[in-house]
Amino acid sequence: MVKTKRFLGLFLVSVLCFGLCACGSKGNNSSDTASKVHHSVDVAKLAGEGKIPEVDFLVGDPVDGVKDVLFKMSTGKTYKEFTDEMKAQGYKPTGKEYDSYIVTTKQNGRTVMSANDGDYSQIYCIFNTENEKSGIAAIAMKGNAYGFDGNTLKSYVKAAVDGKYKETEAQSDLGFLPKASEGATQLSYEFGMYRLEFYFSSYDTLSATVLYDKNLW
Repeated sequence: MVKTKRFLGLFLVSVLCFGLCACGSKGNNSSDTASKVHHSVDVAKLAGEGKIPEVDFLVGDPVDGVKDVLFKMSTGKTYKEFTDEMKAQGYKPTGKEYDSYIVTTKQNGRTVMSANDGDYSQIYCIFNTENEKSGIAAIAMKGNAYGFDGNTLKSYVKAAVDGKYKETEAQSDLGFLPKASEGATQLSYEFGMYRLEFYFSSYDTLSATVLYDKNLW
């Protein structure tokens, strides 16, 4: 009987210790405890290099030439190839062909150039209007980015991206992003000099991705 009581006592102590350890683990960053999945894209590595793989330029690249890159991503042709085809079909280029595929706006001291990539994704290149020589300050995507798409759930992004994140209500000073609906959230990561943000709808599906140079923003 004494041995039985002693055994039960030890058993209860071990259960109590295990329970306390389990409760303590809840205080850790959720990015450390989330189940990881194998994702085809190494998001942390590419973001740390200033790159979104679906875009043909990097954060920090010179602004010169971005219009040509956006034009080719949108049409599948260089500007010369495009206008040569126009001439072959009897049309005279007007010099305004860029404007049919690329939209340029200015807001909050920044210039935003955007185009559709031909695959239902919208690409944005943002740079400081008064300091264009500093290079591209941010790249944003509405649609596919880092192998994710508009059906990707927030839980999957958490499991696919290595690194600590901060989860908050969606808030951005990027005027071109749709106004966050009630319940919309964002995940923010930092990889060296870059900040990567994923924006999610109230249904927890991905709506936009933004990669910044923290020194230029």
